[in-house]
Amino acid sequence: MNDFGSDTPCGDMGSRVRADGKAMLHGRLYAGIDPSGGRSSWGFAVVSWLPGLCRIIEAWESRPSRVYSSLESLANIPVNAVGVDAPVNVLREAGPWRECELEALRKGARLLPLNTPGMMRLSRNGLSIFRLFEEAGVPIVETHPTSILSSLDLSNTAYRRRHLLDAIISAIAVGAFFEEPASVRAALGGCILIYSVDEHIGRECGLSGKKQVPEETIKNVLKEKRT
Repeated sequence: MNDFGSDTPCGDMGSRVRADGKAMLHGRLYAGIDPSGGRSSWGFAVVSWLPGLCRIIEAWESRPSRVYSSLESLANIPVNAVGVDAPVNVLREAGPWRECELEALRKGARLLPLNTPGMMRLSRNGLSIFRLFEEAGVPIVETHPTSILSSLDLSNTAYRRRHLLDAIISAIAVGAFFEEPASVRAALGGCILIYSVDEHIGRECGLSGKKQVPEETIKNVLKEKRT
């Protein structure tokens, strides 16, 4: 038994979209995770980062019963850091906001208070993710994909697989945080929370140029593959 369900590592990554696997041999790898606080699927993504070029390597969704398998698979990939769309180190006495959320709110991010039932469930999952990757020595950074998309003047409403896109945005954001830090706005204080990235990051990763992010934007980079 584990924090995410009753499954055991089996290599099943659920519904998956994948680009050319050879690209994994080049650049530094960053992962994104969009956990669910309920029964819906989780999103996972891996991007490869080279100077001036961000490439989406793989993205997939996992049912709650298969989440641990996906997390174990990610933990075994040599990723440099992981971006998580969830609070990852919330203390019981933290109250509705940490200093990082208050700073992000002042900068225009739209966040939910931590003491709501849904955010409390999400925080528990975020803490479990943090512990897993902490054991592997992999840094964890919190992300807020909705605010990041807003900073790119984009919307994710046209992309029906919300968890998948949020995982991709989280992977891109954490990659930019380490590779091009001047292009990223992150709130500090109790956490590191990325809430904005410069528009050129979106262009480098193929996510800019339109007011919405349609499915074709991702499909032009990824080839859908069912497993």
